Amino acid sequence: MDGRRKVDLVSATVFFFFWLIMPSSSESDIPDPFLTKRRKKRKIIHKKASSSQKSVSASASEVVSKITNLSRYLPSNKLTEKSKNKKRWKDIRKQNQKVDSIVLKKSQGVCKSKNLPKGKGLKKLQLAMGVKCSKDEKKDKQAEHIHKLQEKLNAARFRYLNEKLYTETGQKSYIYFQSDKEAFKIYHSGFQSQVKKWPVNPLEKILDYVRQTPRSSKVVDFGCGEALLAQNVPHEVFSYDLVALNKHVTACDMAHVPLKIASMDTAVFCLSLMGTNMVDYIAEAARVLKHKGILLVAEVVSRFKKQLDFVREIEKMGFSHLSTSSYKLFVIMKFMRDSSKPKKDKQNISLSLKPCVYKKR
Repeated sequence: MDGRRKVDLVSATVFFFFWLIMPSSSESDIPDPFLTKRRKKRKIIHKKASSSQKSVSASASEVVSKITNLSRYLPSNKLTEKSKNKKRWKDIRKQNQKVDSIVLKKSQGVCKSKNLPKGKGLKKLQLAMGVKCSKDEKKDKQAEHIHKLQEKLNAARFRYLNEKLYTETGQKSYIYFQSDKEAFKIYHSGFQSQVKKWPVNPLEKILDYVRQTPRSSKVVDFGCGEALLAQNVPHEVFSYDLVALNKHVTACDMAHVPLKIASMDTAVFCLSLMGTNMVDYIAEAARVLKHKGILLVAEVVSRFKKQLDFVREIEKMGFSHLSTSSYKLFVIMKFMRDSSKPKKDKQNISLSLKPCVYKKR
């Protein structure tokens, strides 16, 4: 059809051009007897030319009419309903392709803004797919960067506080954390994140032991942290630490707890033998424990120079060693309070452990 249209248009333009350039006949068609032969010949030729001109004009008019009839088949600027629907479906297909590409990237949580629609379509897509894009993506990156910096600062402060606890007396640490309780929270959260990496938490083993004892027995937890021991056993538990993180904890210096002499059945030190005066802590445990009361000490293996030397020094303070349970990263030592044993002065006891140093990562 396109080829025929082109031929008709070309022929029409050619005929129209010749029709314009041909001269019109002004002389009459009546025969003139006075005309010479030469002029007669010219007249005949002129008649033929005029007749051909008429035929050309007639054919040109026919071509023009054909062109006008064909013009209705030519494409117009106005979109019909079918063409509108086609265009609409094309847009929908493109939109679906963009959505598919976003769905594939949704597992990463963030998509690129190049593949997204603009304006209201973007907001609808974000709500439908739950994908973070453009400005939200930038905000999330900034928040993530700030969070990482905050974690680094907290880790550095945790290492500083950890060193402080191991190199100062309990009294100094108590005064420091009472003036800055937020520092104790930072230390405790850092400590808990380290313990979570261990295959076994020593507190779980201590919980297993306490649950096997009679419910009427009383337990004292030195350096309790969040007092998880008190919250997970039915026994009466007295929890002490440098700062009270919740209602179950009493803040105090662990060398001087507000308990009566020989009033407790079990004393627990779970990763809490810190400070340069840990002898005072063990002596306080000996003071509050009943005769044949149990002392449980859970500590990191790397802190002991020699476990046997540590056991002997505790025995000098009125205890008998019952057992040592070894695990991959820590040990749990079990002692019994023996009031019949003579106690030695604190000055003659060299009880010490290596500081637990956490490396920078």
